[in-house]
Amino acid sequence: MAAVNRQTIRDALAALLSTALVGTGLPVQAVYAYPVSDFGTQSPVVVLQSADTTRANYAAQGDKSWIGIDIIVFVVYAATSWTAQNAEDRLDLIEKSIADVIEARANQATTNWAILEYRGESVPGYIVNESGGIDYRTETIPVRVKVIEQ
Repeated sequence: MAAVNRQTIRDALAALLSTALVGTGLPVQAVYAYPVSDFGTQSPVVVLQSADTTRANYAAQGDKSWIGIDIIVFVVYAATSWTAQNAEDRLDLIEKSIADVIEARANQATTNWAILEYRGESVPGYIVNESGGIDYRTETIPVRVKVIEQ
């Protein structure tokens, strides 16, 4: 029996989010399926990172495992012509847009997973660059997918 690779899930979820969030009139400039160390001038940005995974240890009709993914939103906190209020408003819009993706019936079961759901509360925060770099308003949205390994 082969286990599912978390990378497959991260890539599929990133593609789903990219379609819904990136493009003309949409709230995000880029979605990455992995943590990125430098966004350049891009903001807002969404990154996905692997999180907790629960592997099943039984074989009744296929093992069912839960794979956790953290969706992390980064929005520049304040810049020329961009205020802290703009950052907060955009963070709220992106969180709502991600919720729409997660809650859409068509996304609940795909070829990559049987269930897509939240695994806890989102956690808003800040990343303050004390060396004079860019400060970000952030939010981590924990999700998980149920996969049936075969």
